[in-house]
Amino acid sequence: ILPWLQAAINTTVSRTTGYSPHEILFGEPPSPLIPSVHLPPVPADLAAQPVEEYVKVLRRRLADIHRRAAQVQEEARR
Repeated sequence: ILPWLQAAINTTVSRTTGYSPHEILFGEPPSPLIPSVHLPPVPADLAAQPVEEYVKVLRRRLADIHRRAAQVQEEARR
């Protein structure tokens, strides 16, 4: 039961930050716990993206998420 509890905590969106711990750490929303056959396929242009470009995009997304989460926390303190 502990792994399920940990997954629930890590994927729950915080009211303070507006993001889940997983998204703050990894820069993207968590994947569903139970894979769905209804998920759309990965677009070909994304699948063919060079690793370096993916890392650049991910770093920008993480920086943006961290900045927005800090703003939301600051606003909540007021």
